[in-house]
Amino acid sequence: MSSPERLRTAFQRIVRQTGAVDGERTPCGVPVSVSSAHALMFLLEQSDARQPPRQCELQRVLAIDKSNVCRLVARMADDGLVVEKVCPADGRARRVALTAQGKRLARELEHSSLARFGAVLDALPREERAATLAALERLADALQTAAADACLA
Repeated sequence: MSSPERLRTAFQRIVRQTGAVDGERTPCGVPVSVSSAHALMFLLEQSDARQPPRQCELQRVLAIDKSNVCRLVARMADDGLVVEKVCPADGRARRVALTAQGKRLARELEHSSLARFGAVLDALPREERAATLAALERLADALQTAAADACLA
């Protein structure tokens, strides 16, 4: 098996083993889509900022196109998790902020996610954890760099 095939196979195993292909719940078992969970977590990280992030920032972080982020935000607004506000400086742009319900769910996701990843780390030999984390961080950087040209299937 070639190195690209080995990387693809390992990556696919990671995605599948985390449960990330289940569209109805997160890998840590919270009943919300993975895309909504990632959006909630980003918005929670940004909740102390002076202003809520724009939809285009959410689009960039989630690496999805404009129409998908608009649909995602609309679904989350319908579910009472976020509110959208028009940017005063640019009437076409929208800012997205968590509601109280959205913050509660985001915090639940945070807790469940950290517990899940803590269990994964605990399954690794202690002496391999730092090297594993460093390798995964390098892989994430490489994926970001190659994202424009990659065809990951």
